[in-house]
Amino acid sequence: MLTNPTTSLSRAATSTFESLAFLVPEELPAIGAELVPLAASASVTWRGPVTGRVVIGVSRGVLRAVAENMLGAHAADDATTQRDALGEVANVVTGNVLPLVAGADAVFRLDAPALADGASFAAHAGETRHALLHLRMDEGDAILAFYAEAAAAVAEAA
Repeated sequence: MLTNPTTSLSRAATSTFESLAFLVPEELPAIGAELVPLAASASVTWRGPVTGRVVIGVSRGVLRAVAENMLGAHAADDATTQRDALGEVANVVTGNVLPLVAGADAVFRLDAPALADGASFAAHAGETRHALLHLRMDEGDAILAFYAEAAAAVAEAA
């Protein structure tokens, strides 16, 4: 059973952006989030008691800031390094959200982060989107989605 994926994704994403990339996100309503222009997206697929993926897309300013804040000023303008830094953020968010939604005892296997395209925010066959999050930082926007197999039961916190 997945426990409140929206709240869990918000907690995991906010703490990851703050501690890993030194960016301070503010959560915005997710309505229309799919229309935000994104410079890059990354996804991390996971398997365990439930199978799914987390997708993160960021605007150009956030992509640049993530690379610079994580790896130094020399990394800010290198497209490959920017995408690697975004992949690491996606990996850490995924690793942080899974214990929150599935419990600390659940064991998951995470695939390596993969570059995603604009269609990455559409559900794949057999999965359901359980959370969509829109974060705004001074540098731009980030959109995050949490997908799990369609049969996954979700318990919303009161």
